[in-house]
Amino acid sequence: MSVGKQSSHMPVEILIVDDSPTQLQLLGHHLEQAGYRVNAASDGHKALEAAERGHAALVITDVNMPEMNGYELCRRLKNHPTL
Repeated sequence: MSVGKQSSHMPVEILIVDDSPTQLQLLGHHLEQAGYRVNAASDGHKALEAAERGHAALVITDVNMPEMNGYELCRRLKNHPTL
C-alpha cells in the first residue's frame, strides 16, 4: 500500500481547517501532491458541516480561529454521534 492510498486504491480524504486562506492553499497543495484527496474549511462551523457530508479519515485543524477554536472543533467532532 502506498502513502495516501487505501487498499481499494481510492485516495484518503483529509479535511483541513484554517482561517488563513494561504495556509489552506499551501497545506492542501502539499497533501494533494502526496496523493490525498483534500477538503478544506475556513472555520469550525464549516468544518463540522464538511465532516458530516464527507468521508474524511483525518482532520487537521488550526488551533487559533475565531468563533470556534480548534480544541472546540475537536470536542464537537469527538462527541458527534456519527463521526
